[in-house]
Amino acid sequence: MKKCPHCAEEIQAEAKKCKYCSEWLTETKEEENIYDRVDNEKQPTSNMPPEKEKKNLEGFKGWLGFVSIWIAVTPLYILSNFVRSYSFLIETQPKAIFFMSYAFTILYIAFYIWIIYIMYSKKRTFKYWFLGAALLSIVISVTDFIGIPKETIELMKQSGNSPVVGIYGSVLYAVIWITYFWRSKRVKNTFIK
Repeated sequence: MKKCPHCAEEIQAEAKKCKYCSEWLTETKEEENIYDRVDNEKQPTSNMPPEKEKKNLEGFKGWLGFVSIWIAVTPLYILSNFVRSYSFLIETQPKAIFFMSYAFTILYIAFYIWIIYIMYSKKRTFKYWFLGAALLSIVISVTDFIGIPKETIELMKQSGNSPVVGIYGSVLYAVIWITYFWRSKRVKNTFIK
């Protein structure tokens, strides 16, 4: 018989889990202090061993699955926005602005394809690339708003489209998902290469 290090109840010497407090028992001092790291991670609230819990919190599931699908379809979204605004750009903007917009769209799509590659390769740097993409989205929304003539803004408002909504949407998107990427255990366990 031995005492449980968590609740001090008497348990079998060979026990791996305390029948009183349901805590997993470890063999070595190193294993006991697995959560006493410099970064002060909290102990898991589940009764699973830490190795099993870590394995459950990895991969493109849950919210990470949702955002990975969104990132994967973003190049198509960018392209569809360009196609929708194509006739407006051709009819109202000088050719130089049209071709700049065209070139920028191609670069933006290529940037997102690179981010998709980094994401599915599970590179540790993915969250930094995602941060850059989210901030770039805000910059693009603000630049679009500044560059649009006032008459065009009035026409957009009448049709129910406001460029200000695009700015708010980009900021909200960035705040929510950047916070998730920096705090999520799933993200930390998935992007390890």
